[in-house]
Amino acid sequence: MSRTYRILIAEDEQIERLALESKIREIGSHIQLIPSACDGYSLIRSVEKEHPDIAIVDVNMPGLSGLDAIEILKMKHVDMKIIINSSYSDFSYTQKALKLGASDYLLKPSSKDELYSAIQKACRTLDEERSLHDEQEKNRQAASDLYPIAAEKWIYSLLCGQIDDRCYQLLKKETPALERGGMFTFWKLLPADSLETADTAALALPAQKRISDLLARYIGQYCKFFSAEHHGMQIVFLMADSFSSKEELEHFLHETIEYTYQQLKNNGFHVFVGVSRFQGNPLHYANALQEARLALIERKRPGISHFQYLPGSPKTCALTELPQKILPLLRENKKSDALALIESTLRKDLSRVDSDFDYLKAQSVLFLLRLEELTFRYHSYAKTGWLIWENFYEIKNGPELLAWLLGRANMFAENSEKEESIYIKKALLYLNENYNKNISLDEVAGQIGISPFYLSRLFKQEKDLTFVELLTDLRIRRAVSMMADSEKTLREISIATGFSSLPYFYRVFKKTTGFTTGEIRQYL
Repeated sequence: MSRTYRILIAEDEQIERLALESKIREIGSHIQLIPSACDGYSLIRSVEKEHPDIAIVDVNMPGLSGLDAIEILKMKHVDMKIIINSSYSDFSYTQKALKLGASDYLLKPSSKDELYSAIQKACRTLDEERSLHDEQEKNRQAASDLYPIAAEKWIYSLLCGQIDDRCYQLLKKETPALERGGMFTFWKLLPADSLETADTAALALPAQKRISDLLARYIGQYCKFFSAEHHGMQIVFLMADSFSSKEELEHFLHETIEYTYQQLKNNGFHVFVGVSRFQGNPLHYANALQEARLALIERKRPGISHFQYLPGSPKTCALTELPQKILPLLRENKKSDALALIESTLRKDLSRVDSDFDYLKAQSVLFLLRLEELTFRYHSYAKTGWLIWENFYEIKNGPELLAWLLGRANMFAENSEKEESIYIKKALLYLNENYNKNISLDEVAGQIGISPFYLSRLFKQEKDLTFVELLTDLRIRRAVSMMADSEKTLREISIATGFSSLPYFYRVFKKTTGFTTGEIRQYL
C-alpha cells in the first residue's frame, strides 16, 4: 500500500482511546492518526474538518451516539470507511451499523490482530474504489476526447445522406437531449472590414479556430451542441434538456441563436446564419441540416435566415402586392369591389400555393398589416380599433382562411368609414405611440382627460373591445411587421413591442396567433 490513510478515533473513554492509538501506531507508516473525538458532535466536526479515510467509532458516547453521528454524516454524503468499536454485542446495533455502511464491527476489547485486520480490510476497499474511480475517470476522459470527433463524423454523415449510427448512439448515450429534437444552424463569419457579402472567401484556419471557440463559448452558456467545420463555415446542432414542451424548447433555441449572433457581431464580424426548422424526429435530422444550409445560401447580407419550405410554389403570392390596389378602392367607398378583388386574389393564391397553407396564412396577415400601414399614411391617426388576430389560430383550410380574411378586410373597411368620438381617436393615437411601454388603461385615460371607467365603457360601446384585447393585438401585429421588415432579434422585438420578458412574449404570441415566432418568421 503506497498511499497514506488518515484515521480518526471517536471514543469517550480516554483509556480505550489511548489503547487504540497505541495499537494503530504500530501498524505502519502508511497510517496517520488525526486528532480524536470524544462524542458524536465532535466526531461530526472533526470529519468535516479533517476528511479522514477511516473512522473507528464507539457506539455509545455521551450527547450524540456514535450511530446517530454516522447517520448524520451519511446524510451529508461524507465518504469514508467506518469501523464500529463497541462493548455491545446486541444484534440490533450490528444490524444498524451495517445498514449505515460500516465495514466492520469490533467488540471491546479488540485485539491488535482484529484491529489490524479491520483496518487492512478498509484500506483494501478504499484502494479498490480509488482504482475503479481512476479507471472510470480515464474512460470518461477518453470518451470526452472522442465526442467532438464523433460529433464531426455524425454531422458529416448527415451531409452525405448516410447516417453514421455508431457515432449517433455514442453521442446519444452521453447527451440524451439529442433524441428530443433540436435545430441545425450554418454559421459563416467575415471580418468587419471585409465586404458584407456571403460570397466573400472563407477566413484562414487560425481565424476559423477562433470562431469555433467563440461559438462554443456563447452557445455553450445556454444549451448543448455538436459542431463541425465545413468549407470555412461552422455547422452547429443545438439541443437542450428540461423543457416541458416543443414550443418552449424551440423558443429557447431561437433565443440562443440570436444571442450568439449579437455577441459575434460585437466581436467585430459580419455574421451570416442559416437556421433550420425545429426537428423533433432524429430520423429527419439530415433534412434539417440541408434546410439550414439552404437558408444560409439565400442569405446575401449579414443576418439570420430561417428556412422557408415552399416546394413547387413561388415565394411570393399575389396577395402580397394587393394593398396598393385595395386602398384606392376603399378611399372611393368601393368596398364591395375591394372585397371582390381580395377574394379572387386569395382564391388564385390558394390554387397556386396550396402546398404550404401556413405560408398563405402568414401572408394574409401581412396583407392586412400592409393595408393598415398605408391607411395610417392616409389618415391622421391609425385605425387600430379592430382585431387582426381574432379566431386566426382556428383556421385549418382554404375556405376558412378566405372567410376569415374577407371578414377582417370588411371590418377594416367599416372601421375606416366609422366616425369615432374624440376620446377614442385620442386613445388610439396614444396607444400607437406608446404600445412599446408599460401603459395601462388608467394612464391612457389620464392622458386624454377622462376617467378609466368612462374610457373602458367607450371602448366597449364603439369598438366592442376591452383595452387589454386591443393593446395585445396591436403589440402582436407590430411584432409581426418587425419580423417581416427588419433584422431585429426576437429579444429586441419583444422589448420594442412592450413585453415584459421574452418568455412572456413567446407565450402571448403563440396563444394569439397559433404560430411560434420561429414558425411565422419562416413565411414572412
